[in-house]
Formats: sequence, structure tokens, C-alpha cells
Amino acid sequence: MNADQYKEIGNTKYKAGQYREAVALYTKAIELDGGKTPSYFTNRAAAYFMLNNMESAIEDCKAATSLDPNLMKAYQRAAKCCLQLGDLQECRKQNFEVLRLDPKEQVALEDLKTVDRVEKEIKIARELLQKSEWHKALAHVEIALKFASLSDAVKLLKARALLGLNKPQEVITLTSDIIRNDANSAEALYLRGLALYQTNNVPAALKMLQSALRSDPDNMDFRTAYKRAQTFEAKKKEGNDAFSAGNYEEAINIYSECLQLEPNTSSLSSTLYCNRAAAYLKLGKHQEAIDDCTKTIEIDPNYEKAYLRRAAASMKMEKWDDAIRDYEKASQMNEDGEADHLLREAKLEKKKSLRKDYYKILDIPKDADEYQIKKAYKKGALKWHPDKNNETPEAHEKADQMFKDIGEAYTVLSSGTPTRTTKHRRLMKRQTKCSKTLEKLIPFS
Repeated sequence: MNADQYKEIGNTKYKAGQYREAVALYTKAIELDGGKTPSYFTNRAAAYFMLNNMESAIEDCKAATSLDPNLMKAYQRAAKCCLQLGDLQECRKQNFEVLRLDPKEQVALEDLKTVDRVEKEIKIARELLQKSEWHKALAHVEIALKFASLSDAVKLLKARALLGLNKPQEVITLTSDIIRNDANSAEALYLRGLALYQTNNVPAALKMLQSALRSDPDNMDFRTAYKRAQTFEAKKKEGNDAFSAGNYEEAINIYSECLQLEPNTSSLSSTLYCNRAAAYLKLGKHQEAIDDCTKTIEIDPNYEKAYLRRAAASMKMEKWDDAIRDYEKASQMNEDGEADHLLREAKLEKKKSLRKDYYKILDIPKDADEYQIKKAYKKGALKWHPDKNNETPEAHEKADQMFKDIGEAYTVLSSGTPTRTTKHRRLMKRQTKCSKTLEKLIPFS
């Protein structure tokens, strides 16, 4: 076959949407022709355009115009490619060539207006990013991307806006495409590193920031971000080590220092709050643990561990309804069934709370021995004896009821009573099982 036959078959493939095959056939035609026919280049440029290979399309258009400086179609196609890539200066240049051939050509005139608009949107977006007005900046970037959809520079502006809006996963996806095309794009590597840092994947963030520094060693923003990530990782490890060693107060102080380094809207801070809650739980500071778990959930509503820890703290404070709600949420998030046991325990404790709590009446722990029970009974009976509480009818009535409850509690809890022995054994067995399940379900972050 000759060159023109290859071109005709290429045209058939192009019309059928088989652009890669069309490119191969046009290339064969160019090789046989010796690169002397402009239309072969413009046809291949059209196929490259459909494959989003704008750089190759522009090269072919320029090859065509070098053979025929008056080939308007080649200038027009090159202008469209340049606009898609965000090369606004070159887009203007190509449109001016069209207007040289036809000063009234409407498409070229409209394209020049579009170029002006895209430039304006980019300029406004940059100014808004400087002011940290992320939502507004993103709106202007999206307008620019409607026309310059393949522009890495505009995509990077979008990544900055998304990072400011605390949407790191979207930034990771966006920068992946850029890095795939240009593995040495320092800005893309930097923004991807910051996004990984926000998702609490600090080791991966450090690697990405190192790559950015290799591409641009003198960039102070890159260097600052790298040092910040290093400092945070070292400090967090120090806190984890303190926790593992049982130094819970020290761990709390270190986690608090780490929280000063980070905004309250990142995954980093949610993990820190949850870790600090674990330390508070170990110290019996249950309200503080609840507060930190609540902060974690405000940042990340899907943080299962935070619900479990908050429920555990609520159980200690006998806030049964709160514990039940959190265990139900954790059970919905994790269908392995283990959280269901904790939920049943919470419901059982709530049910028991509606009955008389003899331990609470005597103000003794649930594992109190016979001596403690007897001592508490004597103390309570002395305090609430009706003859000592007769200042008012109300006080006498209250003391009389308390005196009866104390006597009843002593009778039930006395070690010689089978009821107390059986209930106590069952209770301790449940508590032990519950504690082991909690340890298994709520590992340290």
C-alpha cells in the first residue's frame, strides 16, 4: 500500500473512534511519504487530540504549518490543544496566526476571549488562596478547568484549595495523575506529601516530601513541611512509648504538645485526642476521656475506637444510656459481633441500675469482702439511724428509709448469704469478661 492508502484507512479508523489504530496508520503514511504532506500531520494531530495527547498533537500541527504556513486548520487545532494544556501564551499565538489568515474568523476571536477569561479566573484564584479563602478559590479554579482541563498548573491550584478545605483524599487522587505524567513535579510531590500527612500517614508523607526536596532543594516551604512532619512523628512516638511504659501523665502531656502542632480538623489531631483519651481512661479520668473522644468524633465521625473508648468511660461513670448509644454505633460500624457483647453488658448494667444497688447504698466496691461489708454497714447504720435524724419530719422519713436499705443491703451482701455469693460471683465473671473484650476491641492507636 502507498501512503495515501494508509491515510484513507486511518480516516476510517478515526471515524470509528479507533484513534490509536488511526495514529499508527497516519504514522505509516508519514514514514512512506517522507513527511512531505501536511494533511497527514493534521490528521494524526486530530487523533492525538482525541487521545488527550495534546503535546504530540501540537508537534504535528507545527510540522504541518512548517510545510504550509497558510494551513489555518493546523493553527486552529494547535490553539485548542494549547488551551486544554493551559498554555495560554501559545494559545494566543496560534489564534493570531489564524487571524493573520482571516481577521474576521469568529472561532479565533472567541478563543482569545476565552484565554482572557481563563487568565482572569486563575489570577483571582491565586489571590484567594493567598487569603485562605478556599471555597471561593476552588470555585474560580473549577471555571478555569472547564477550558484548561489538562493543565497541571490549574490542577495544582485546585489541590491547594482542596487541602485548605481538609479534603486530603481528593488531593492524593488529583496529584497522582500529575505525578504519573511528571514524576519530578516538585509542587505535586509537596502537596501530595501534605495530604498524606493530613491523613495521618506520616511515613509516606515524609517520603513524598523528601522527593519534593530532591526536585527543589532550596524551597523553604518544602523544607519546613518536612521538618514539621519529622518533629510530629518523633513526638507522637515519644507519647506512645510513654503510654506503653505506663507513664500515662507523661503521655497526656506529650499528646497535648503534639496537638499544639496541628489544626483541629485533621486526622492527625483525631488520633491524638483518641490516644490521650486512652491515657485518661488508664488514670480513671473518665470525663476527660469522654471529652477527648467527643473531639475525635467531631473531626472523624467514623472513628470506631473513639466510640468504644467513650462508651467505656461512660460505663465507669454509670452513664448507661450514653454507653449504649456509643456501643450501638460501634456495633454498626464493625459487624464482627464482638462489640455486641459490650452492648449487652451496658444494657444489663442499665437494667440493674433500676434496681437497688446494695454496693452503692453501703458505699463499697463490688469486690468488697465480708469485713468491708460489715464495717460499711455499721458506719451507715450509725449515720442514718432515725433517732439521729429527727430535725424535721422529712429528714426523719429519709433516714428511716436509708436505715432500712442499709439493713437490707447488709443482709443480701453478707458472705454467709447464698444470694450474695452467687450474685457476686456472676457479677465478677461478667466484669472480667467485659474488661478482656474491651482490651481486645480497643487497641492503642
